[in-house]
Amino acid sequence: MDIRKGTMDDLTKIAEMYIIARRDLEENDIYQWDHNDPSIQMLQEDIKAGDLYVAVKGDDILGSIVLNDEKEPEHKDVDWSVDKGRALYLHRLVVHLDFQGEGTGKALMNFADEYAEKHGYTSIRLDAYEENEVARGLYENFGYEEVGKVFFPRRDVPFYSYEKEIGT
Repeated sequence: MDIRKGTMDDLTKIAEMYIIARRDLEENDIYQWDHNDPSIQMLQEDIKAGDLYVAVKGDDILGSIVLNDEKEPEHKDVDWSVDKGRALYLHRLVVHLDFQGEGTGKALMNFADEYAEKHGYTSIRLDAYEENEVARGLYENFGYEEVGKVFFPRRDVPFYSYEKEIGT
């Protein structure tokens, strides 16, 4: 498996992967993404900005992650534990349904750690839907600590805010 920047040529496969993941989550009563999240436009912007990365094996896209400096407005009141340096924000981690359980999520999380360290970040921040216990477990196993809760538009259930210090 390799991890590389996503391209516009990948867009259709990436979008389909999110649609399949959203349907699977909904079948398990997990409503973290609605029909607009993530939108094609959002994914295009992530690719154009160079923030979207894909895990690939051959012609298959196994998963995707977005890494950037963009804090969601909903995070403005979170009491982050690391107050020095720069924070990297992890968004929209997804693993293709056909490749779950094969280490793709772990590989993408390791990539985020390496990226943060290489680029001088002091922490990684993310959020996870309260009812998505699989994602929350993955983050906690990677050393992320819960620091608060936020609510996003069109969601009745909160997202936990997580943070991990880098370089300690």
